[in-house]
Amino acid sequence: MLIANDPSLNASADVSTVQEALEYVQTSHIDLALVDIHLSDGNGFDLCQRLKAINPAIKVIFITALHEQLIAGWALQFGADGMICKDVEPKEILTVIKKSIRGEPAFHPRAYQWLMSSLRGELSEGLYTLSQREMTVLCQISQGKNSKETASELKLSPRTIETHNRNIREKLKIPHHDALVQVATLLLGHG
Repeated sequence: MLIANDPSLNASADVSTVQEALEYVQTSHIDLALVDIHLSDGNGFDLCQRLKAINPAIKVIFITALHEQLIAGWALQFGADGMICKDVEPKEILTVIKKSIRGEPAFHPRAYQWLMSSLRGELSEGLYTLSQREMTVLCQISQGKNSKETASELKLSPRTIETHNRNIREKLKIPHHDALVQVATLLLGHG
C-alpha cells in the first residue's frame, strides 16, 4: 500500500512464499524485492540468493521485525542490498527503497550505524560472524530439521552439518545443541 501510494514507484506483485517469488521473477521484470525473513516455505536469506542467481540486478531489501543487530550483517553476507525493521515510520521505508534503487546502501540509519561499527571491528562477536553456510544451517535448525534432514536438503554429509553446528555454537558461545535449537527457534522459527 505504501509503495502503491508513491507515484515514483510501481508495486507489481505481492507474494507470500519462496516458490511464488521465484516463479514471478522468472516471468516478470522487477527492480526491487522487499523480502521478509520468515516465509511459509523457507526463509528470506535463501530467497535473496536465489533471486540474485536469477537476476543479479534485482535489488533485495530485507524487511523484518527482528532487530537490526541480528539481521544487518547477515543481509550483507547473503547479498542483500539493504535491510529495514518493520517498526520504523512508513516514510523511512520509502527512503530506504529509493536509496536502493539509486544504488546506495539501503539500510535504516540504526542498521547502517550498527553495520559500520561492526565493519570497524567494534563488535567482533555475535551472529554476524556466521558464514553463509552456517546461517543456512541455522535456518534449517530453526525449522526443526535434524542434521540428517539438513544434510539431505543441502546435499552435504551429516558429518559436515555436525561440523557446522559445532562452529555455530562456538561463534555464538552456545554450550550445547539443545540451546542452539532454542536460540535458532527464537530468532528464526516460524510462528
